[in-house]
Amino acid sequence: MTSSEILDKLYRKHTVWVLIVENKLPIYAPITAEDIVQDMYLKIYQKLKEKKIKKTLIIKRGEVQYNYIYVTLINLCNDVFRTEQETLPLKEELINKEQEQQTEFLEKIDSIIDNFYWYYEKLFKLYTIKFKGNMSKLSKATKISYKTIWKDINQIKKLIKKQYENGK
Repeated sequence: MTSSEILDKLYRKHTVWVLIVENKLPIYAPITAEDIVQDMYLKIYQKLKEKKIKKTLIIKRGEVQYNYIYVTLINLCNDVFRTEQETLPLKEELINKEQEQQTEFLEKIDSIIDNFYWYYEKLFKLYTIKFKGNMSKLSKATKISYKTIWKDINQIKKLIKKQYENGK
């Protein structure tokens, strides 16, 4: 049996191969199932031509051996995600949208804080930016008691939450 005859027998099951690949690929995949199946035909043809695989691995007693084809298709699907993983358009869109939402949220919080009494504004900015939420370090650096800082920070958080909810 020649390589062309083997590919002809494989092509008769073309819809089966496409369905196998479609079940493995997510909707947002950057390549279609048809492309992967065509790559499978090329890969098998090249391996047969270079005699890297035996013909009986693909066709035995006139029947197509699904196991080798299945493994080849799955490997080709995985190769797509190994090489295209960072360029999936959906992932980039989600990251950009998430960053825009976070920026918008932080700008709104900043505008709320700017309207506070100077002590609350300075204390909250020190707490969030310089001391990264560590009240004990803020207390030691400013010589303000820990209880006072705790009470004031909680009061500021309540005010921010109230104004943010009223602003929406």
